Formats: sequence, structure tokens, C-alpha cells
Amino acid sequence: MRHTGVVLAVLVVLAGVPVGIVSADVVSRIAYGSPRVAVAGGPSDPDSPGARIFRSGARSDLTEIPRTVQGVPTESLTMYGCARCHGTWGRGGPVPVDFGNAYAPPITYDDLVAAGYTEAGIGAAVRTGVDSRGRMLSVLMPRWALSDRELTDLIAHLKALSSL
Repeated sequence: MRHTGVVLAVLVVLAGVPVGIVSADVVSRIAYGSPRVAVAGGPSDPDSPGARIFRSGARSDLTEIPRTVQGVPTESLTMYGCARCHGTWGRGGPVPVDFGNAYAPPITYDDLVAAGYTEAGIGAAVRTGVDSRGRMLSVLMPRWALSDRELTDLIAHLKALSSL
């Protein structure tokens, strides 16, 4: 099944669709297919706090979580979460930007651990934009003002994405 998705992704590229037009979410869906349905009440529940943060960048009370992006006025940032760039399933992929394409890496918990992240390291990346080796992440990566509880909820969701 995964091979079918890869073939479809290649066909989209060969058909002349600019890669940036195909978001990370579309690439994830084509390459990996639809994952299992989330279990109600668990961290993969689409209404869980971690899923809400991941999907829309909103707190449990549905207010926007403050964040900054270098060179972007705060008032022009709209309410998007991690999924906007990293895809619904956290598998990453190309992201259209004004000046071409960027690439968002996969951020499921298993992917992050394989890249050398600890839970504290994930927190540092999300909050300050520093990767597992102490280097600055892309200026396109928002720096999120997550509470400790929100970070715990987000990591729980990333773990749930690893099992999908």
C-alpha cells in the first residue's frame, strides 16, 4: 500500500504540479495512507489537548498559543498548529513559502527520538528553536510559548502519531 502512495506522489510531481503546491499533509496522506481512527479519550483523540495544539495551535480554552516567527509580525500570524507544516500525521514534507519551498521534517515521537531528541530536547526545539545538537532550527519554525502541561500534552500526541 505504501508503494502505491509513493507512485501517486511521483505521478503528481511528474504531472508538473509544483512540489510546493502539494503540502506536507497531502504528501503524508499519499505516501502513508490514512492512519487508524483515533481512540476517544486517548492522546490520539482528535479533541485531546495535544491534538488541538498540534492541529490548530490552540489551548484547551480555544485561545491561540502565543508564538513568534523571525521576521513575521505577530499580528500576521494566524492560528495554525504543527500540522500546517509537518502534516496531519507528523510525517513532514515540502511546505510552500513565498520564496519557493521549505521542507518540514517528520516529527512523530519515534522520528524525533531517532534524530537524538529527548522530551526536554523537544521542549527546547518547540519553545526556543534549538535542535537536539544545539543548533538553531529554521527561522520558519515558530517558537511556541507552551506551558509545561501543554508541552506534555503535545508530546503525548506525538507519541500517539508514532503508533498510527
